[in-house]
Amino acid sequence: MVFLALALLLQDDGVELRWKYQKGETIRYRMAQKVSSEVNGTPVRQQMATTVALAVKDVDAKGVVTIEARYEAVAARASGVQEYDYDSEKDKEPPDDPAARMMSKLVGQSFGLTMSATGKVLEVKGYEKLVEAMSRGVADDEAGRERARQALAQMFSDEAFKSRMQQLAPPLPEGRVRKGDAWSGDFTLKMPVVGAVRYVLRSKLADVAGGDALIDQEIKVEFKPDPETPLAEQVQVRDAKGKSSAVFSVAQGRFVSQKAAVDMVLVAGKATVPVRVETELKLLEKK
Repeated sequence: MVFLALALLLQDDGVELRWKYQKGETIRYRMAQKVSSEVNGTPVRQQMATTVALAVKDVDAKGVVTIEARYEAVAARASGVQEYDYDSEKDKEPPDDPAARMMSKLVGQSFGLTMSATGKVLEVKGYEKLVEAMSRGVADDEAGRERARQALAQMFSDEAFKSRMQQLAPPLPEGRVRKGDAWSGDFTLKMPVVGAVRYVLRSKLADVAGGDALIDQEIKVEFKPDPETPLAEQVQVRDAKGKSSAVFSVAQGRFVSQKAAVDMVLVAGKATVPVRVETELKLLEKK
C-alpha cells in the first residue's frame, strides 16, 4: 500500500526528495574512489575507501542538521608508480609509503558538519584536526610536518572541505519532481597544482520504484588553473565529463547508493594521459 501511494503521488504532484534525520541516530557510509591512468605504457592505479559514521547531534525546524562525522576505517591501495596496500580493519600497522601512512591517520578523527534538508553543505568545523593528524603520518621531523601541513591546508581549506563533503550529498531539487524532471547544481574543489575544479551536475528523476527515487546525472568538470602555482599552467585538463546513477530512499530520506565515472585527458607538454575516476557511495547497515 505504501508503494502504491508513492506511485500515485508521483503521477499527481510528484515527490519531494529531502534528507530526513532523527536526533541521536548514526548513519554510516562507505565512500570509495578509484583513479586509473597509464604513464609511459605502465598502468597506474590508486584506490581509497573510507567508512564514515554520521552522528546526528541536532535537527532544527527547517530540517537543517548538525552532524559529527567520524572516520571509522580507511583502505588504500596503489600500483604502478607507487606500490602499497593498506586496510585499517585488517592491518595493525600501515606500510612505509608516506601516502598510505598519511591516510591511516584519518581513522578515529572527526569533524563537524551542518547540512540543509536538500543536501547543501552549509558549514564544516574541526577539519584542522585532520590536517594535523595526516601531517604526522608524512614526516617524523617538525620541518617535514610543517611542509605537509602547508600542502594539506590547500586541500582542506574551509571552502575546499565543504565542497569535498558535498560529494557525499549531491544536491536535491528545491521543489517536488516528477519522472523526467531535471535540476542542476554545482560545487567547486580547490586542489594543489590543478587549481579550482568545478563540478556541474545535471540530474534527472529517472523513475520511482519500490519507494526509491532513481536519479541519473550528467557530470561536467571544469578546471581553472591557480595563477599562484606555476606548475598549474604546464598541465591542462581536457574533455572532463562523466555520468552518475544514484538511488535515494524517499521514506528513509537519504541516499542508498551512488556510482559515478568521469573520464578526462591530462596534457603536459607532449605527453597525453587519459584518466578515469570512478566513485561509489554505499549506505551501510546500522551497527
